[in-house]
Amino acid sequence: MVASLEKYEIVGGDYIKLWFLSQNNSSIPYLLAPLRSFTLEIVGDKKDSKTLKLLPRSPTAISADIKNTATSSAIFQGLTGALREMSTKDTKITDRNGNTLAKIGDEEQKRENIRDQTGARITATMNEYGNIANTINYDILRKNTIWPNQNVSGSVYFLVNVRSTSIDVDLEKCLIRLYIRGQSGTSTIYFTPKDGE
Repeated sequence: MVASLEKYEIVGGDYIKLWFLSQNNSSIPYLLAPLRSFTLEIVGDKKDSKTLKLLPRSPTAISADIKNTATSSAIFQGLTGALREMSTKDTKITDRNGNTLAKIGDEEQKRENIRDQTGARITATMNEYGNIANTINYDILRKNTIWPNQNVSGSVYFLVNVRSTSIDVDLEKCLIRLYIRGQSGTSTIYFTPKDGE
């Protein structure tokens, strides 16, 4: 098996992304269920020995986070566009003293332009978040039967709530243990900081 860790951000949430490759070297198939198979344990640096235990975030929860953020953003953009449209008035031509010389009846055209711009912004935002969701969905490791002499790979995401943890999650300074429950019991992979870094 091969594993690597990196910090990752998904719609404002701080994650640790585990990329994992496993091969079934036995003669029987086994079921890999990432939500039950992995536990990440982070021990603070040498000054801080506190431990943080993380479980994988489900693909459904990650997808919901992305969808909720996209919807909130679209609503905000719609409200902003509506306020701009409500405050739009005809163009006035004034002299140096501020007296109105002429009024151009372009209020409706301006409002239409604002509606078009708002619609385009909302569409672009939904497309951007759709691309994020598709990228995560394509990469994520899901429950999978691994047949003999076959392998599987993908990413597992662990949400790190930075505000509520007292550990500075720095992958280069913290000792990290990855516990993997597989067909032959529990294995542990250690990610250790290098001395002098």
